[in-house]
Amino acid sequence: MRNIRFRAAFRVSLAGAFVMAGYEIVRSTASSLFILHYGASRLPYVLLMVPLIMFLGTYAFSVGLRKLGPYRLFQVSLFLASLMMVLFSWTAQAGLTFALFLYYLFGQAYIVFLVEEVWAFLNSTLSEEEGKRFNGAIIGLSTLGSVVGGLVTGRLSPVLGSEIIITLASLLTLLGGFIGSAAFRIAPPQVGKGKEPQRLRDHFAWDLFHRDSLILRLTLVVASAQIISTLLDVGFHKALETKIPLLDPRTAFLGYFWAAVNFAGLFIQFFATPLILRKLAPRKVHGAIPLLHALFALGALFSPTLIPMAIAFFLFKTVDYSLFRAAKELLYIPLSFTARYRAKMVVDALVYRSAKGVASGFLTLLSLVGAAPSMVFFPGASLCFALFWFSQSRRLTEGKRG
Repeated sequence: MRNIRFRAAFRVSLAGAFVMAGYEIVRSTASSLFILHYGASRLPYVLLMVPLIMFLGTYAFSVGLRKLGPYRLFQVSLFLASLMMVLFSWTAQAGLTFALFLYYLFGQAYIVFLVEEVWAFLNSTLSEEEGKRFNGAIIGLSTLGSVVGGLVTGRLSPVLGSEIIITLASLLTLLGGFIGSAAFRIAPPQVGKGKEPQRLRDHFAWDLFHRDSLILRLTLVVASAQIISTLLDVGFHKALETKIPLLDPRTAFLGYFWAAVNFAGLFIQFFATPLILRKLAPRKVHGAIPLLHALFALGALFSPTLIPMAIAFFLFKTVDYSLFRAAKELLYIPLSFTARYRAKMVVDALVYRSAKGVASGFLTLLSLVGAAPSMVFFPGASLCFALFWFSQSRRLTEGKRG
């Protein structure tokens, strides 16, 4: 039985790697095509629509989960994502610029749902001790997919064109669907026996947020983390624009920066994360992560220039995609089916993207009223949210579970 679970976990993790490889193509082409036709200055405006898209997507996921079950929903989700990529490729080649606006929104939303479906399956398959051993390697496999997808995008986009390589993302996503489907057949997740959702609030598992303080604190932690991510992201790019005003040197710096993030993440995922999760109590791990972010945000606060801002942002992205993700997923394993699927989708999809949208909207509003924040604002606000994150994360393992 244990070997069956490991085989299923490996296959769905491999599926996640193919999905992430496709996503790197979608992310790069969607951003590039949007900037070409609409301009980078309009990116914050389109991000304001992401919370609505995530709300509708979360509701559709819950309805699909009730009608199809986890296995069929996984198949349908990846097939529809692949089909949408083909359609967007055709519309981009046809010069339909409005479709590129929708393509950018699609790129922001679809990957979150697919990744969380993979993790919901893993959390229903592995035990908590197995999660401590293998979650790091699972994330590492996905990161390898991202690296390969990025390299493929860089190599093929000048040769074939951005519009055409979107179809390659579709093929990679579809292949991930075939591989992942085998995992569901080997070890199908146990479906909960509770009452089926009838009202809108049932689809979002609102009652569970009242009964289970763990889910509520996870919501606050994820929201805080994504607000910090947005603040550091904007602050880093503002410092970069000031320090390196020329296009090509700035592009080269970003290329080396993201390469360093990926390789550092791989090292943490394969070597550090399994050791940390097995040797340290969950309470200490979840408490240490925001304190680490607070420390580097404090350093950037005293010197909000490119290098301190780059270090703070580098650390956040590296830890967020490795140790924090692995430690957070462990908290879902002992929970109910409804918590692992419906509540998780609310926390890690709807709240995850909506927090970034709200933060972007707030920064946009400040700029529109002529009160654009100074460089000190970004690390200073990040420090405040990191301390709030710490106050919640220390109690994540003490929550009452409904």
